[in-house]
Amino acid sequence: MSTIAEMIAQAERFPLKEPIEIHLMTKWVDRASDEFVPADRQNRWVLALWVDGHGIIRDSLSNGRGGSTYTLAKIQMKEQMPKKAVPGWQLKAIEAAMSGLYEVYEVR
Repeated sequence: MSTIAEMIAQAERFPLKEPIEIHLMTKWVDRASDEFVPADRQNRWVLALWVDGHGIIRDSLSNGRGGSTYTLAKIQMKEQMPKKAVPGWQLKAIEAAMSGLYEVYEVR
């Protein structure tokens, strides 16, 4: 498993139109009770981002098990997800995903 620093270093090398997949999971410690969250209670999400033909970043958030997609509001990010493909947009997307309720555990 890569560290966050390794994931960020990898994202800095992505070509402009390279799609990215960010895997998220529940943070290990429940903030309210300060207790460990067991693996069977951890929510997992897959956030896919890609650039359309007009340079706009499109997204899809799913639970990774099929079914309907969810809105990005589900992960309650403090930072805004990038909307236009400019150099480094993948790094900004990782940073935005890390600002939400979930931890980033893998980037593809």
